[in-house]
Amino acid sequence: VRCPLLALVAGIAESIAGQPSAAEIGPYLPVSGRIEVLEGLGHFAHVEDPAGVAARVLSFLAETVPNAPGPSPS
Repeated sequence: VRCPLLALVAGIAESIAGQPSAAEIGPYLPVSGRIEVLEGLGHFAHVEDPAGVAARVLSFLAETVPNAPGPSPS
């Protein structure tokens, strides 16, 4: 896989989610992949902090995709 990949990993381990840790995901990412741990957030990070998650995704897109919109200034 040669496309950019952003893996957002919850910083709070929740037994119901069965989510792997950043260390477990790392070996499976493509060279162009990046892992970011969402400290203080769980499996539903997009619900817990929608603005923070959106800012990370938009920032990643702005870095990797030509002409992609960046995060809005705060």
